[in-house]
Amino acid sequence: MYKPMSICLAAIPAAACFAAVSIAQPPDGIVLRDVKGASARPFDGAGRKATCVLFVSTDCPISNKYAPEFGRIARQYGPTGVAFYVVYTDADGKPADAARHWKEFAYPCPGLLDPKRLLVKRAGATTTPESALFTADGKLAYRGRIDDLYVDFGKPRYAATIHDLRRSLDAVLAGRPVPIKTTRVIGCFIYNPP
Repeated sequence: MYKPMSICLAAIPAAACFAAVSIAQPPDGIVLRDVKGASARPFDGAGRKATCVLFVSTDCPISNKYAPEFGRIARQYGPTGVAFYVVYTDADGKPADAARHWKEFAYPCPGLLDPKRLLVKRAGATTTPESALFTADGKLAYRGRIDDLYVDFGKPRYAATIHDLRRSLDAVLAGRPVPIKTTRVIGCFIYNPP
């Protein structure tokens, strides 16, 4: 049987990388399963200041490269009242593969399975690793790259110079608008089966 793989993006115009989603719309009551099989509601939680998700795929090398940085961000900002989730976008992926990947990359936050692309569609995500940051009232404040480490596909910098997700988290936690609401992500296309 044919199993689709993640398709890596090359030079696609930034405008083509973003789905038409209103940044101000609150999310619906999304319920997903986590990698351990439990039910999870990523937007529920008293006292939560924000929710941050990272869309990943088990077979995307750029997504895998960002696992340590996302872990550092989650450990730094988690204690400030931000809930973090890793969201597996593989529509036909096996839960056991996602659970193994989540454990192997030592994510310090829950791993969620999104085979029906409920959260992917809600955020307007098209690429892994794409992050989405929602405010306490569930409005999408930022969607895009974690940082600018990748100039283009196959062209990383020695070190990131702009830390978009951290800037957005700082802004949301301070009650300010994020500096840039969307950024282009270099990575692997999120396959949407027919």
